[in-house]
Amino acid sequence: MLLIRLFALWPFWVLYLWADFIGWLAFSVIGYRKAVVIDNLKKSFPEKSDKEIKEIARRFYRNLGDIIVESLKVVGLSERQLQKRVSYKDYHILEERLKSGTSVIVMTPHSGNWEWLLLACSYLLVKSGFGVDAVYSPLSNQFFDRLMIKIRSKFGADPTPMNMVLRNVIKNKGKARVVAMVADQRPLPNESNYWTEFLHQETAFFIGSERIARKVKFPVVYTSIRRLKRGYYEVSFQALADPPYDKPASAEDMPIIERFAHLVEQDIKACPDQWLWSHKRWKHKRPQKSTMEN
Repeated sequence: MLLIRLFALWPFWVLYLWADFIGWLAFSVIGYRKAVVIDNLKKSFPEKSDKEIKEIARRFYRNLGDIIVESLKVVGLSERQLQKRVSYKDYHILEERLKSGTSVIVMTPHSGNWEWLLLACSYLLVKSGFGVDAVYSPLSNQFFDRLMIKIRSKFGADPTPMNMVLRNVIKNKGKARVVAMVADQRPLPNESNYWTEFLHQETAFFIGSERIARKVKFPVVYTSIRRLKRGYYEVSFQALADPPYDKPASAEDMPIIERFAHLVEQDIKACPDQWLWSHKRWKHKRPQKSTMEN
């Protein structure tokens, strides 16, 4: 941890030299998950040439390098430095719902630097008196798990294991809080997953966020982060759904996740190199019979 603290003290221009090296090493030397990245890109953008696919892949690895060094930088990052580098678009969409006294479920994808997205939102929300439950899957490596908890809680967020989400929601009912979920991960094979066409491929999505929203009648807001230039980001907010939810989540009525998938796809097409392409997103195929099909 001492080495990371020392690393975090370096200025950004030095850290980005390391980011360039990490990106080059991963792409050109080690080939970290390169076959997965190229395959995902080709299937998602069948209209693009091999040259275009390779260029997006190269920029993706550069983005990955930036995410790594920017995340480690958080250990030594001040509030002033963070706010200087992050701007907000339509924050009132989230703020107005919280000020009405209700908690809000925030759904976001693995785009831009999602770690900085959590930090930027936590800073604004906690300063305004709102709590933030940052939902995460614990890592098997205890050192890195502790490190990520330290990073994510830097500006007041409460890292919440996925299996504790509903329990925390019920415990804090009546308090205006944000339940933040990175909701585009690949779910485990399960008949209750929601399937839809996403980037030209049949894709499964978790339905947990929608079920919680309907159960406790929370509004849902889509939040994303886009790199404006190196080290500078814009966080934007869009309303996904608001109660009352008259019908239960079912195969005939699943608008929230469908809207989420559509907005994620839009963001990916706008900035294709900023999504997490190294993830084996399409490893599982749609089962013959699913209770949650689009």
